[in-house]
Amino acid sequence: MSKDKATFITKEMSYEQYRKFCNTEHGLSSYMVEFVQDDEAHRNTFKVSVFEEDENKFNDLVVALNL
Repeated sequence: MSKDKATFITKEMSYEQYRKFCNTEHGLSSYMVEFVQDDEAHRNTFKVSVFEEDENKFNDLVVALNL
């Protein structure tokens, strides 16, 4: 029996973009967030990932919110 690996769609966002994403009723079943800190620029980045089956909703949201 083979195990299927989940496929994720990921978008990097600034703190402001991530806040906008979180404050929106997006209707995604689930999403994951990875916090990435860039010490040189003192800039924080968030990698937001969704399952492949939510790709269309996620892409529509990115466009609608100008992320």
